[in-house]
Amino acid sequence: MCCFYGLYYAEDVNKLLHEIIEHLSSDGTILIVGPYGDNNAKLFSLLERYYNLPELVKRSATTFMEKEVIPVLSKYCRIESNTFKNIIHYPNTKAIADYWRSSTFYSPDHEKDVIKEMDEYCTLHDEFVIEKHVMACIARRI
Repeated sequence: MCCFYGLYYAEDVNKLLHEIIEHLSSDGTILIVGPYGDNNAKLFSLLERYYNLPELVKRSATTFMEKEVIPVLSKYCRIESNTFKNIIHYPNTKAIADYWRSSTFYSPDHEKDVIKEMDEYCTLHDEFVIEKHVMACIARRI
């Protein structure tokens, strides 16, 4: 079973993980991939100067894998996790603003101020760079 960047949308993650584990064969494997740690930290820091990001957004982007996935899986599975970082270069304000507008943490009420700061940043630095921190959790049923 594989799940990439979707588990944190589940209504009841704990229940879903238990159901998945119950359906695994004795040597079955689950692969779950999601953000963790300092994921999107630079962008989140900019945005939070203007508004509070929803708690679910912050949690799913930073602590979800370590605090909600691994503890459940480790009760029934051997866990192996790997982490890596993707560096995303947004060449201008339009590119980073398009990403923000398509996200679950977009706030139209703050667009004018955020875009202004993005413009200032991109003028000084020629681009906006975001680090996407990723964790892959491989769980093998015990």
